[in-house]
Amino acid sequence: MENLPIDNDTIAVIFAALFVIVAAIIAASMAAAEHKRRRRIEQIAARVTGATKEVETARLRRTETVSALGQVLQNLLPNAETLSHRLVSAGWTYGIANYVLLCVGLAAVAGLTLAVLFPSTLVVGLLGGILIGVGVPHFVLAFLNRKYIDKFTALLPDAIDLMVRGLRSGLPVQETIQTVAAEIGAPVGPVFNQVQHEVNFGVSVEVAFWKAAQQAQIHELNFLIISMSIQRETGGNLAETLGNLSGLLRARRQLKLKIRAFTSEARATAMIISALPFLVFGALVYINPDYIFQLFYDSRGQVMVLGAGCSMAFGIYIMMKMANIKV
Repeated sequence: MENLPIDNDTIAVIFAALFVIVAAIIAASMAAAEHKRRRRIEQIAARVTGATKEVETARLRRTETVSALGQVLQNLLPNAETLSHRLVSAGWTYGIANYVLLCVGLAAVAGLTLAVLFPSTLVVGLLGGILIGVGVPHFVLAFLNRKYIDKFTALLPDAIDLMVRGLRSGLPVQETIQTVAAEIGAPVGPVFNQVQHEVNFGVSVEVAFWKAAQQAQIHELNFLIISMSIQRETGGNLAETLGNLSGLLRARRQLKLKIRAFTSEARATAMIISALPFLVFGALVYINPDYIFQLFYDSRGQVMVLGAGCSMAFGIYIMMKMANIKV
């Protein structure tokens, strides 16, 4: 390494810059796909319900209710509104500003801890703090949001069946929505309760459901709204339409569970491969800590650890995307 024309800190900075570039490209691609999906849903909502102004007014009203810091973050962060909805779905009620402050505080604590443990270079502390501050809250949020979506999709067919029984018995749509809000538990019940409150204030059923769907960010709820909107324009038996939709949603959930079972081996392999380097590192620390910690105390070892961490992060992301099949 002494014969290299550049020093080790420069190599470490190059690795860090490459990692940031790859992460930015991945984040930009995901943001573009999410924006395209949301734009398509908004176009369907505008075409079917004609509620563009009402939905936009509701969005602006939600933006005005946040704090000044939250409003600045919503303007700076990509997909800030989607992140806000995910936080609400995960049970975080303190706003997007407090979540960002939590990430920054966690990154600062982790970075300072790594800088104290490995004072010979600041790159490890800086990059490690960013990864921990952004990665740990992100994975926790994704886990809680996935639990919310799974529970919602499991209860939604039962809620639609309850609406079907009410419609067949002669109840109006508003009464069936109120019944679902009272009988079905969280998280479906509160969403229908919100729709019922919107309807009581004079908003149409389709617009109230679209506003709830924008907050819930769940595809199955969009199916319900599109079915009701198309039935309102074309006519027909709403109870029969919703009954068919209930069967479709149950079949869709069963297909997801089958795919999850079929890909369990790939996901288990990805988890084992991802955990194996950390297990080996822990074993070496227990057996001979002086040998393994040379990687962190020597500048050449720090460059190697940084490059290995970047490649591992990218490989874990690719394996998880390959094992995660969307329906």
